[in-house]
Amino acid sequence: MYALGDRAELRAVGRVRRRPPRGRNDRALALAGLVLSLSLAATGLFWGVIRAEGVTPAEQLALVLFMPLFGSLTFTFLVTGAGFLRGFAARTRSTLAQWSPRAATPSRVALVMVVRHEVVTRVQAGLRAIYQSLAATGSMEPYTFFLLSDSTDLAVGAAEERAVHALTEELGATGRVRYRRRAENHGRKSGNLADFCMRWGTTFDYMIVLDADSVLDGATIRELVHRMDRQPRIGILQLPIRPVNGGSLFARIQQFAASAYAPLATEGIAFWLGNAAPYWGHNAIIAWRHSCSTAGCRGYRVVSRSGERS
Repeated sequence: MYALGDRAELRAVGRVRRRPPRGRNDRALALAGLVLSLSLAATGLFWGVIRAEGVTPAEQLALVLFMPLFGSLTFTFLVTGAGFLRGFAARTRSTLAQWSPRAATPSRVALVMVVRHEVVTRVQAGLRAIYQSLAATGSMEPYTFFLLSDSTDLAVGAAEERAVHALTEELGATGRVRYRRRAENHGRKSGNLADFCMRWGTTFDYMIVLDADSVLDGATIRELVHRMDRQPRIGILQLPIRPVNGGSLFARIQQFAASAYAPLATEGIAFWLGNAAPYWGHNAIIAWRHSCSTAGCRGYRVVSRSGERS
C-alpha cells in the first residue's frame, strides 16, 4: 500500500515559478552527461582489470551489465547528492503568498481511482479512509469520488458495486461516490481514465488520480487544490510516494529507505529537472485544459443510500 505525503512534503514538488528558471534545460543535459561520462569511465577501468588475464564469458557478461547498473547508481547518487546539498543552500523561494488565486469560487475536484480485479475490501477501505479524512477537514461540496472499474469478471464487478453502495450508505455520501464498470476495457486502465476525461472533462476543474492502493490525507488533498488555484501555470502536481503497512522484512526495509531518501530524491529532481519532473501516472492532481462534451455522461451510476442509480 502507498500513502501519499503530507503537506510538508509538497514543498519541493509544488515549487513552481512564473517563468522557467534559466539553465534548467542545461542542468538536465549536464546530469545526462555526467551519468554517461562517469559510467563510461568506470566501465573502462573495469575492462582494464578483467582483461589483464584474459576475458572469460562470465566476465564478458559482467562487462555488459556493468555500465547500465553503474549508470543507475550514478544517477541516484547525483540526484540524492544534489538534494542533500540543496537542503542547505540559502536561496529565495517562491511562496504561495506571492501567487494570485485562480478564482474566488471553490474548484470542482474529481478523485478518480481506477481498478481491475483488485481486492474489493482493500479498495473499499482506501476510499473510506480518504473520504473520512477529507470530510474531517471541511466541506465536501467541491469533491466527487469515482471508482472506475475494468474488471471483466462479473462476480468481481458485482462485489465492487455492492462495496460502493455499502460505503455510500455508511458515509452518507449520496451523489459523492460514483461507480462505473466498462463493458469493454479498451486501453485497459489508461483507456478507462481517458474515457472518463472525455465524458467529464468540463465538469471538474481538477482530477486527482489514485492507484488502487493509494491512501491520501484530506489535508493534503486540500493543499493540492490550494496550490493549483494559486498557480494557474501548473498542469500536473505530483506527490511523493511513501510505502506503508509492509508486512515482510523486505517491505519494512523499503519503507525505511523511502522515508530516509525520498525527500533527498525529491529535492534533487527539483534541482536537475525543475518543472519537468517525471509523472508516474497516478498520485497527482491534474488541471483540465481541454474542452470536451459532458453530454456523454450516461453510464456512470450514482450509488445513493436508497440504492437508486442514475
